[in-house]
Amino acid sequence: MYILEPILRKFRLLKIVKSLPKSVDLLVDLGCGENAGVLKDLEQYYDQAIGIDGRLKNGQISSKICLQQADLNKTI
Repeated sequence: MYILEPILRKFRLLKIVKSLPKSVDLLVDLGCGENAGVLKDLEQYYDQAIGIDGRLKNGQISSKICLQQADLNKTI
């Protein structure tokens, strides 16, 4: 792991939170990565989320987060 990654991650999350409306019904993360870390970190800000990535196994990882495997270079 890179030394600055935890600090940079906090800055990225703050930027995302500032851009979210007050009420978010559905948040979609294209290219969420295998562990959907951003969706997990932002779970308090939305009702439901879908993470889409080519390296995922389909499934529900929490009551709010559903993961979908898809090649983002092709039509979904």
